[in-house]
Amino acid sequence: MIRNDSINVGIDDFAIKKKHTYGTLMVDLDRRKTIDMIDSREISDVTTWLNTFPSLKIISRDGSLIYKKAIESTTANLIQISDRFHLIKNCSEAISEVLKSEIRDRIVVKSIEANGLAKSFLKVRFGKAVQDYKSGKNRTTVCKENRLDIRTFDKLLQLSEEELRRYFQTKDEVRQKDRFDVKKRLILSAQELHKKGLSKSEIGRRLDLDRRTVEKYIRKDAVSKYEKRVTRKRHNRLDEYSEDIITMIDSGATQSNIFKYLLGKGYKGSYSSLRVFISTRKRKSKLLTTKTLGFLEVSDMLYHERNPQIISREEIMKFLDVYPKARTLIALMHEFDYILTKSKSLKALNKWVGKASKFKGLNSFLNGIERDWEAVKNSLCYSYSNGLIESKVNKTKLFKRNMYGRCSFKTLRNKAIIYDSIFQ
Repeated sequence: MIRNDSINVGIDDFAIKKKHTYGTLMVDLDRRKTIDMIDSREISDVTTWLNTFPSLKIISRDGSLIYKKAIESTTANLIQISDRFHLIKNCSEAISEVLKSEIRDRIVVKSIEANGLAKSFLKVRFGKAVQDYKSGKNRTTVCKENRLDIRTFDKLLQLSEEELRRYFQTKDEVRQKDRFDVKKRLILSAQELHKKGLSKSEIGRRLDLDRRTVEKYIRKDAVSKYEKRVTRKRHNRLDEYSEDIITMIDSGATQSNIFKYLLGKGYKGSYSSLRVFISTRKRKSKLLTTKTLGFLEVSDMLYHERNPQIISREEIMKFLDVYPKARTLIALMHEFDYILTKSKSLKALNKWVGKASKFKGLNSFLNGIERDWEAVKNSLCYSYSNGLIESKVNKTKLFKRNMYGRCSFKTLRNKAIIYDSIFQ
């Protein structure tokens, strides 16, 4: 069918059957209506299809080489516009990959002293403080070097070994002891009733126990057997390195640095086991001794402004002092976004390409811009984009799903076109 009216359109592909067959959709960007669709995205098919619309003037598209070659193969001299959203998206992904290769470790940007210090951390600090104190250092220096409150240090110095053991008990150890005491009283009660001559069934009724449980409780070694079972500790490869880990966390070491240190010490476990080991202890004590920044937080800044409530300016500046390239890459991303959406200056774009070419990781993205230079330039001159056609593609997919994928392509095409003609 020949179309004689002058139209500016956007084209994009959509999956008829994902990874198998694809179609191409055409939308009138001025009238905001679906014009046509075909069940192919092959260059020859798209070229033939476009030639049936002799009045086409402008075509907006993504960075697809298929559509670029198909449009160039038509008989008409069409203006191609590269979609700004896809350009910014591709740029951010390319810069993100470069950042990922540059930023290897997390950097400590802030030390935080927790109010409720974990018993495991406090025990190690106090042990070192006592050694320093006995070696002749004064209390103030000892407490300052080991980050201890001097009042806490004085209080702990006055406790006996048994009192210190109870003081440094963790919540889990206290709960375990409480459970054992309850069970021990129940076992002793069962043994006492058995001595009085009561039957196992009667003991079970009085103590609300199963007869088989009573048989276990009335044995002479019942208490010692239960104590061994409940007090046994699950083995963790990291337990033997616990003090070293706590010391390194206190000194501001990152998890990756701790992991490298432990490997040198003979640790055979995985990095994820160390991460869980550290996070579990911090969570239980609500302790966070350091704040670190890494690739995830910095790459997030490619897409929107830094949130001062989460990352302060001083913290990000401290990070960027360690990774100065990250500062340049983030600035490049925001500059590219500004050129395409605000300034629309071709001179600024040329200057930006010169700056970006210094980073080898951006070569693929820059080659894509160079290959499609005319369409990229036109994106600065025209306001058209693929935003409208992306919504039409989603609507077409919805029609297909509503018909459970069993409709013919002709039915799908007719439904999309008629829907727009009625409701637009």
